[in-house]
Amino acid sequence: MSTLAPSTEAVNAIVARINAGTTYNLDLKAEARELIIDPTEEVTELRVDVCHESEQQLFETLDAVDNTQHAIRIWVRKKVADITPQELNPLRLLCRQILRQVDQYVTTDWRVRVWQAGFETQEVADKAFLYSQRMFVASISCEVQVKP
Repeated sequence: MSTLAPSTEAVNAIVARINAGTTYNLDLKAEARELIIDPTEEVTELRVDVCHESEQQLFETLDAVDNTQHAIRIWVRKKVADITPQELNPLRLLCRQILRQVDQYVTTDWRVRVWQAGFETQEVADKAFLYSQRMFVASISCEVQVKP
């Protein structure tokens, strides 16, 4: 039995999975963030932040404690100098690579499982932020279950 809260365990597993990726390079390692991300926050380097948004106790069995389900969001943000395909396409590709890295991921002890991961909208990146603030902002939402 883990000594971590299920939400912390889930976020840490996703952060570790992102940082273990070999098909991409991150300027900074992905980090767990306790606060809800403000997409308009000024960033200069590529940032990948993982944030827990909600938790729900599941009642699937007659056991005293069942799995918990968590909504977790992965934020990918970077200040861009220009809105050109040469600058944006590598960031879009990075988002797809991170999505593939975490989707259907299961930890080796089978305690944490990403059931579903996907982009919140079909816009990768959010065009409002891209044009008004020259910020590449994309998010990947994950539905994660943690065993007790």
